[in-house]
Amino acid sequence: MKATTVREELVVALFGDAADLITRLEALAPVMNDTRLGMAEAAKELAAQAEHFQGHMHGIASTEQYRAVHYMREHTEHTAHFWQQKQLGLLKEAGRSVLKEEVRSTLNQLLSSLDQLISSLERTSTRLKRRDSVLLHVANTAVSVAATACVAAFLVTRLSAETAASSRPAASVESPCPAPAVAPPERARLRK
Repeated sequence: MKATTVREELVVALFGDAADLITRLEALAPVMNDTRLGMAEAAKELAAQAEHFQGHMHGIASTEQYRAVHYMREHTEHTAHFWQQKQLGLLKEAGRSVLKEEVRSTLNQLLSSLDQLISSLERTSTRLKRRDSVLLHVANTAVSVAATACVAAFLVTRLSAETAASSRPAASVESPCPAPAVAPPERARLRK
């Protein structure tokens, strides 16, 4: 049959196009099904790879976190050590200035007092040495005088005894100071 009008031709063309479209749609359903299955498998593979990638990224993240924490700790310790040394230096410097300003005058007064005390002790020591030598000299003189007095008394009594003995019969006269006893070794030495 032949189409007589344009309208009929359009309806026939429209039905032909619709039939072609329906054929294509029917062919599209299995392709869509295959594509859906392929996409599901690709999603499974991607999930498996993503799990491996996620573990790898977690390892990288924890390594970087450790490095960051270690770096921060090291940097903090270095900074704390630097400031501690700086504060220690400042404290030493402040201590020196305090000692110079505050304690210097007190130390100078103490040193001058000690110098005066030392010079006083030296003068006293010199006086004591002089006094000791004078006392020693006086003691030696006293001993010498006593010994001389004893010898003189002995000689006087001996002379008087000898003069009395020569004028009368022997009488025993004892001296107020006994004669010094000479030890036998000294007598031997004196004879030589």
